[in-house]
Amino acid sequence: MFSFRYLDLRIRFFLVLGFLRFGSSTQQASLIFAKNYNMPGEVHYHDYLQLDKILNAQFPESEKHQLPAHDEMLFIVIHQAYELWFKQLHHEADSIVTIMGKPALNDNSPELQTVVHRLNRIVTIMRVLVHQIDIMETMTPMDFLDFRDMLRPASGFQSWQFKELEAKLGLKFQHRHGREYYTSVLRKEHVELIKAAEENKSLLELVNDWLERMPFFKEEQNWKNFVLHTDTGTSTSIAWLKQRETIWKLSIKYSSILRQKVNRFCRQQLRVRLFLSCFTADIPCCNCLFNY
Repeated sequence: MFSFRYLDLRIRFFLVLGFLRFGSSTQQASLIFAKNYNMPGEVHYHDYLQLDKILNAQFPESEKHQLPAHDEMLFIVIHQAYELWFKQLHHEADSIVTIMGKPALNDNSPELQTVVHRLNRIVTIMRVLVHQIDIMETMTPMDFLDFRDMLRPASGFQSWQFKELEAKLGLKFQHRHGREYYTSVLRKEHVELIKAAEENKSLLELVNDWLERMPFFKEEQNWKNFVLHTDTGTSTSIAWLKQRETIWKLSIKYSSILRQKVNRFCRQQLRVRLFLSCFTADIPCCNCLFNY
C-alpha cells in the first residue's frame, strides 16, 4: 500500500544524501530532487515575477502617432502601479470580509488580530498610493499636454478596480456622486463586478455588525467586574470612572447628531464607534478636557 509517510522519509533521505554528495551545493541537490520526482525546477526571479509581461506592457500612444513624449512612460508606469496595488487591496479586503462574515467571531481570537493587521496593511498601502502623486507631480502641465489629447476619451475614472474596492469597503451605488456618469464610462462586465460587490455585505457593514455585538453599558455586570479590579480608591481610578461616564454621555449626545448626517448606522453603532474612538485614539485629548 502506498504510504505518504514512507515517501516523506525517502524524500528526507534523498535531500540529506544530495547535501552530503555535493557538500554545500544545495542548489544541485534540489535540481536532482526535482528531476527524480518530476517536480518543477528552481524558481527564477525573472520568471516568478513574470517580468517579460510586466516590462513589456507599456505602449505609449505618442509613439504610435510618431510624436514621442518622454513623460508618457512615467504616466503609464504610475497608473499600472496603482492598479497592481488595487489588486493587493482587493486581496486583503476579501480576506478580512471572509473573517468578519463568520457567524461567530471570538474577540480574543488570532483571527481578529489578523483583521487588525491586514487593515493596518491596507492603510499603509493607501498612504503609498497617495504619495505616488508626488512622483506624478514631477511631470509639468506642459509635459502632460504633450500626449494628453492622444488618450481621449480614456480617464482614471474608468478604473473599475478602484470602484469595486469602494463597493467592498462600503460605498453603495445610491451614495455615489454622478451615478449616471459612473455607469456610462465603464464596460458592462466591469459594472457587473461592481454591482455584485455592492449586493454583498461590505466591510463597513460587517464591522458595524461586530460593533453592535460588543458588550457595553447595557451589561452592567461587565462594568461591575471592571470596577472591582480597578477601583483602588486612588485618584487615577476615580478619574477613570468619571471619565468613562462622561465619554459615554457625550457619545449618546453626538450619536444623535451624526445619525442625522449618516443614516447608514443605527444609534447604537454610532455610540460604540464614538466611545471606542474616544477611549483609544483620543484618550490624551479626553484627559485634557476632563482635567480642564
